Amino acid sequence: MRRDFLAIVAHSSGCQHINQATFAALLADSIAAFPIIIHVWKRPDQESLALYLAGVVSSLMAVVGQESAEFLCLVYPVYFVALNLLIVAAIVLAGGGVKEARHNPTCCDSGS
Repeated sequence: MRRDFLAIVAHSSGCQHINQATFAALLADSIAAFPIIIHVWKRPDQESLALYLAGVVSSLMAVVGQESAEFLCLVYPVYFVALNLLIVAAIVLAGGGVKEARHNPTCCDSGS
């Protein structure tokens, strides 16, 4: 499925080689990940550590489950393992690893 998408990207962008399209897609996705990483670093309490850990596990399963070791088969799962690990590290290092039940009086009080 991913190969078909990349082939369409390669053909529509004029790329003659599918690896160029893969690199372009990875570059675009990496650029798009920067705001997420910055947000996680600034506000780790707003992110779910479990969600990104599940992303690491699912991406690792995709790597292990590949039948071939071709670049195109492994590049996205390996990229997502690295990205999710980076986000997990940002959450933990910024102090949002364990969420506590906090009372936010500006959010939930009805004035009584």
